[in-house]
Amino acid sequence: NNRFETFGLVGKRLLLVTDAEKYNGEVSTLKAITGGDEIRVEQKFKQPLNGYSPQVMVIIAANEPISSSDMTSGLQRRRKRLNLDRPVPLDRQRDLKTEFKPFIPGLLNKILTISQEHITRVLKGAGSQTQRNEARKAMVESNPLAAWLDSNCVFNPESTFYIGTA
Repeated sequence: NNRFETFGLVGKRLLLVTDAEKYNGEVSTLKAITGGDEIRVEQKFKQPLNGYSPQVMVIIAANEPISSSDMTSGLQRRRKRLNLDRPVPLDRQRDLKTEFKPFIPGLLNKILTISQEHITRVLKGAGSQTQRNEARKAMVESNPLAAWLDSNCVFNPESTFYIGTA
């Protein structure tokens, strides 16, 4: 709700929102950012930048399914869910920060060689059946209309049905 907050996106490539909780407010700015639309960017005591299109990837991390009061498909279409619900048992945990430290420069160099087109193709792709199932599960968990539809209807592509006299 802070009108100056979007200024922090200028020149950035990643927007990381951690420990997100259920949010029932307006998400039009988030939809504009993830959709590549223009947003209003304002800095204190300066003229606002109208028509700024942030070129950022948005990562939202939370312990609960991400949901909002927006029931349109705008956010759902742009969403790739990564479920991390299988924790490593305490007796098998390792100090990966120390263990992987010598490999980070090489990994970063490898990542930087991946073309923007390839990254876009992978992120915008339909994905595997598992990814599609995860997307459906995310929609059911965050959208009460989708939850009702999932629990009360059966999809049958072979069936024919009519509504009213049509």
